[in-house]
Amino acid sequence: MNVKKKLSIITINLNNAKGLQKTIQSIRKQSFADFEYIIIDGASTDGSVEVIDEHKTLFSYSISEPDNGIYNAMNKGIQKAVGKYCLFLNSGDYLCESTTLQKIFSHNPTQDIIYGDSVNGDIYCRYPEKLTPLYLFRKPILHQASFIKRELFEKYGFYNEKYKIVSDWEFFLKTLYKAKVSYVYIPNIPIVYFDMGGINNTQQQLLQDEKEQMLRSIFSERYDEYKQYDSMWLELQQAQQILKKIGHIQNSWEYKIGRVLLWPVRKFLNN
Repeated sequence: MNVKKKLSIITINLNNAKGLQKTIQSIRKQSFADFEYIIIDGASTDGSVEVIDEHKTLFSYSISEPDNGIYNAMNKGIQKAVGKYCLFLNSGDYLCESTTLQKIFSHNPTQDIIYGDSVNGDIYCRYPEKLTPLYLFRKPILHQASFIKRELFEKYGFYNEKYKIVSDWEFFLKTLYKAKVSYVYIPNIPIVYFDMGGINNTQQQLLQDEKEQMLRSIFSERYDEYKQYDSMWLELQQAQQILKKIGHIQNSWEYKIGRVLLWPVRKFLNN
């Protein structure tokens, strides 16, 4: 009989034995112990199965069999999970510190989705405390740095397997934007080092095609409106960069006035 844990960590893998070893080691080092660990491997032939066997005592469930893609594998993991929250760490991703999970759950969060910062390559990515519709239209929060209540998948559906790249983004939009589930941002705790070699970063055209299809479906008749807001936001960012250069050079009155003029636009776009 499974004892319900606070957290189910789910790792999917396909022919990435080196990355899988790195991910597993970061889990093994955690000071936090109230979790189960699930490995879903897509019938790898590169030694990944041997890595899984080497660490088999760490897993509550592991399997190596053909699957129908990333989200099919993630859904298999959800179906086996019994934790209150789910965390998805793909092979190659790893938790930043041995105390990462302890720090997150020491806050005793109860919200539906908990999220924090990530390190993508050499870039520290800080996420906003408030997830506005425009922000979620422009980009998702990172699923590797998010803890999602298991019951949300039962209520709002598992990951959409028709997409190869954007189903985690779609899930966040269904829950955070449409259903308005509760969420909390945990600041100043980088959660995960994100492997930049994933499909999102190697198939840009597919990403753009799926992104447009998914956003049109979610936002429906408001898609064009939010697309226009997105363009306004990009223009605002460019204007801010110019003003920063002016201010850096001479701290001019133009810079100060420009900041005042930009404030209403920034406020509007963030609501």
